[in-house]
Amino acid sequence: MRPLHKYIKSTFLLVAMLSATLAFTQTENKYKSRLDVKPKAKTTFATPFKPSHFSFYQPLSNSLDRNLNTQRAQAINQYFANSLLQQRAAKVAAAKVEVAISTAEVTRNEESINSEERLFSSDKLTVSNIYPNPADDFAQVKYDISSQSNFNEVKISFYNVLGGMVHDEVLDKDQTKSSISTKEWPNGVYLYQLSANGKSLVTKKLLVRHQ
Repeated sequence: MRPLHKYIKSTFLLVAMLSATLAFTQTENKYKSRLDVKPKAKTTFATPFKPSHFSFYQPLSNSLDRNLNTQRAQAINQYFANSLLQQRAAKVAAAKVEVAISTAEVTRNEESINSEERLFSSDKLTVSNIYPNPADDFAQVKYDISSQSNFNEVKISFYNVLGGMVHDEVLDKDQTKSSISTKEWPNGVYLYQLSANGKSLVTKKLLVRHQ
């Protein structure tokens, strides 16, 4: 019985020592400073895959950006170039229309003037009005007498306001223009009359005014 008693006693002492050691350790950890407590290790996860982590991705991205910017700039330049061309074409078309209108107006005015400047016109005789009017030292007349006409004499007679004849100008068939000297005529209003073969055709007024 004595060896068993010793075994129990030694076991009890061992348990008592372990209990005292555990109690001391817990007491020490309880009053230990927070600065001495090591932080818990954080769980780390694998970094997700990103194409930018590879060295070849960034130069490729820059190249694509440059190409896109270049294409965008070219498209903008082409748009403005087309707009300018359209504006120029519109201006040219408008200018052509204005020129056509102006030409038509000039032609119409010339026709109107020519018709007003004609003293007499037929298929065999055309005579212009006396010009300049007012006249100073001379007056002129343009005419065209057909070679197939049967006019023996075509002339212009000038009269003062009292009906007195001042001058007779016979139109030569071989000429197309005649000049009448008015240098010695007093200032005033005169009548000139076109006649062919002694027959009066038309009468108009001429003003003589010396400077």
